[in-house]
Amino acid sequence: MKKIALFSTFDRSGGAATACLRLAEALAQNKQFSPQIISRDRTFEHPLLAGAPSSWWQCQKNLALQAIERLEIAAHLRTQDTLYQFSIASTGNGEISNMPAVQQADILHFHWFNQGFLSLKNVAQLAKARKPIVWTLHDMWAFTGGCHYAGTCRHFEHTCGQCPFLRRPSPHDLSAAHWQRKQKTYKAVPLLWHIVTCSRWLAQEAQKSTLLRNATITAIPNPIDTNLFSPPTHRHLLRQQLNLPTDKKLILFVAMKMSDPRKGFEYLRQALWQLHQSSNNYELLVLGTADDELLRALPMRTHSSGKLSDATIIARYYAAADIFVIPSLEENLPNTIMEASACGIPSVGFEVGGIPEMIEAGKTGFLAPARNSQALAAAIQQVLETPDYETLSRQARQKAVNEYSYPIVARQYENIYTKSLEQLPKQKEITD
Repeated sequence: MKKIALFSTFDRSGGAATACLRLAEALAQNKQFSPQIISRDRTFEHPLLAGAPSSWWQCQKNLALQAIERLEIAAHLRTQDTLYQFSIASTGNGEISNMPAVQQADILHFHWFNQGFLSLKNVAQLAKARKPIVWTLHDMWAFTGGCHYAGTCRHFEHTCGQCPFLRRPSPHDLSAAHWQRKQKTYKAVPLLWHIVTCSRWLAQEAQKSTLLRNATITAIPNPIDTNLFSPPTHRHLLRQQLNLPTDKKLILFVAMKMSDPRKGFEYLRQALWQLHQSSNNYELLVLGTADDELLRALPMRTHSSGKLSDATIIARYYAAADIFVIPSLEENLPNTIMEASACGIPSVGFEVGGIPEMIEAGKTGFLAPARNSQALAAAIQQVLETPDYETLSRQARQKAVNEYSYPIVARQYENIYTKSLEQLPKQKEITD
C-alpha cells in the first residue's frame, strides 16, 4: 500500500480544505493507497489527519507566521480589502519535512498551502526527497505573481509586474519578484511535478502561463460524498425540522464572506428585488454566517443557518432548498454547486471560471452572463417556475453521481499516482 501525504493549510475551513479532506476520504476507501493530511492547524479529530490537534502555543506560532507574511504584503497593496487575495509564501513551517507522515510517504500531494503553512523554500526542501509531487490547484496562485485570481489581468502569460493589486505597480514590483522566486523553485524540480486542476477552465489558464505551460496538467474535479449529500425523502418534514417555511420557494445562497466583491452578492441583491416585483412566493435561505446589514437591504424574508461545521447538518440545509444561486464573479470549481447538485437542487450562476462545467444550461440549471442581475433573476425564475423542475433535479443529482462521487474522482487520482511512481526511477536517473 502506497502512502500519500496531502498538504493543506486548513483541515476543514474553506473550499480547498474541504476538497482535500474529501479526497483523502475517497482514497481511503481503496486499499491501494493510504492517505494522511498534514495541515497547519489541527482543529478537530479525524483518522486521516496526521498528528494531534494543535496546542495553544502551536496555534500562536502559526498565527505569527501568517501575520509576518501579511505585514510584508500589506505594505505593498493598493487597498487592504485585498489582503487575503494576494500571497507570497515567504513564511512556513520548516519542521514539516521531519514529520513521520511526510518521511514515510511515497507521494507528496500539495493542495492550498499559503498563510504561513509552507513557504516556497519549504516546498523546495520537500522536493529534495525525490518523491513524486502532485499539486492540486484550487485557484490561480501557482502561476501568478501572487494573486489568487487575476481578474482581467493577463500578465501571468508573460512575466508578472505592473500588478493591479499593488499600490506602486512597476516592472520590478512585488509580483515580479515573487514570480521570479516561483520560477526558480519550479526549475529546481522540473521532472517531479504533476499539476492537477479542479476545472478545465483552470487547466487552460495554467497552460497559458509562463510558469506552468510546460508542466503535465490534468483536470480532475473535487469529490463529494453522494451518500451524505443526497435528495430528501420528505422535503416538507425536513423544512419543519429546520424551522423553515413549507409554503415558500427557498433560494439558497452560501455565505463565506458576503461583503467580498468577488462573491457577487450585490448582483444577487438586485436580482432578488426584481423577483420580488413579480412574486411574493420566494424567500432567501443563507447557509453560513450572514451579514445582517446586507440582509436588511433585501426585499424578502431571509433565513440564516448561522455558522455550521457538521457536514450532515449542512447537507440537510441544501436538501431543504428549491434552488442554489452562486453569483460569484471568479470561481474555479465550487464545492457548493456539486453539494447542491448531489442533493438534487438545480443551480443558477454566472458564466465564469469553472461554473459552466458544473451547470449544464437547461439540464441541471441555468447560466447568466457575468454581472447581469436581470439575466440572473430570469434564470432563477426559470428554474423555480418550470414544469420540468423534477427533471432538472434528477439530472443535477445524476451529474454529481457520475462526475463527482468518491469512487469516480479517487480512480482518476489513483491513475495519476500510479503513473508518477512508474516514472520516478527514470526521473531520478535524469536528475542525478
